[in-house]
Amino acid sequence: VLSEREAPFAYDITGRCDPPEDPRPDGCVDSVPAGVHPGVSDASTGLELSNGGVVVVGGDGGGARSAEVSWIAPDGQTLRTRLSTARSRPRLVELDAAAVLVVGGELGGAYAEVVRRGEPEGAPIADGRVDGIVRVGGALYADPTGQSALLVGGETPDERLLAETELFTGCPSACRIGTGPDWGAARFAPTHVPRMSGGGIIVGGGDPPVRAVDRVDFTDPGAPRFEPHGDLEIERRGASALVL
Repeated sequence: VLSEREAPFAYDITGRCDPPEDPRPDGCVDSVPAGVHPGVSDASTGLELSNGGVVVVGGDGGGARSAEVSWIAPDGQTLRTRLSTARSRPRLVELDAAAVLVVGGELGGAYAEVVRRGEPEGAPIADGRVDGIVRVGGALYADPTGQSALLVGGETPDERLLAETELFTGCPSACRIGTGPDWGAARFAPTHVPRMSGGGIIVGGGDPPVRAVDRVDFTDPGAPRFEPHGDLEIERRGASALVL
């Protein structure tokens, strides 16, 4: 849990928290493993990895954007690396078992970079934003092979909805940024649910809220598409969703 008001902590939802014969004084809450970088907060971004670990990127280090990265293994061991550019609330997506694409949240420096667990610092992507658009919010979706990723949604700082997307190709070793397909159904505050196996779904959103659910399809890794996934029974905005 990355919180604005508390130090980061873990919540164990998989087992009984307070067995009557041996109650735990702190319920389900476990402390985060030692070694997580300073400044981890709600300004950091966490991502579950396919190996069962978690990577936590950036945040607010002493009132400034953080360039720190913490890789937390399933056994709790933590490894620290660094970004090439300090970031607050970046977008993340896993490319392979040890590589994560990091986009945005910067003030100067690289717009996007690839960070690897085994390398001390991230590798900046030479290309900048498509058409210079500054995007607030949005989400990254990767194709199942990790060769490409799509940045979808969000708004400009003056709150214009963005139908434009950015397509990252040639990843993870030589990522380039280009123009992706327009998301013609761009809407306010949808719920983005990436699939760890690739692609994902975009649920609801809008003002007023809508029932639509869109699927990000990577049948062709170099040419992702938006497909209808069926409608919700009830209109929703800002919902929580989980791919089953």
